[in-house]
Amino acid sequence: MAGAHQIWEMDLETTVFQPFAGSGKEGRIDGSLDKCALAQPSGIIVSGTKLYFSDSEVSSVRYVDLEKNIVKTIIGEDLFVFGDQDGKGAEVRLQHPLGIFNYNGLIYVADTYNHKIKVINPLDTTCRTFSGNGKPGYIDGKEPQFYEP
Repeated sequence: MAGAHQIWEMDLETTVFQPFAGSGKEGRIDGSLDKCALAQPSGIIVSGTKLYFSDSEVSSVRYVDLEKNIVKTIIGEDLFVFGDQDGKGAEVRLQHPLGIFNYNGLIYVADTYNHKIKVINPLDTTCRTFSGNGKPGYIDGKEPQFYEP
């Protein structure tokens, strides 16, 4: 429910939909599922007891701890704080991340408006460019190049 700034759940037996995480307020506020603020959560994956998601409007990657019922931010800052900077935790800058994938304990995210794929280690909160040169389009296939992946 990106537009409502929430993650919803559906009971497969009753087909009842209801909010799971997010107060409905747009922003990047970590905390309990009903009080946290999200900002257009998009891609979503499960790994162990964590539900990772790209939070597009705050250009962050975050997770729901399914045991503690809290939301935490791995990388990124808040609304209108974006860019293209590898690094650690809050110093990382993405721009409108969307797709997200987990492989061997690492999180791969489509850094859409930077035309890159970034890889995040959720344990040490580091993020680096995995693929893409930051220029939109396609050259000759020798160097990976994306257009808003």
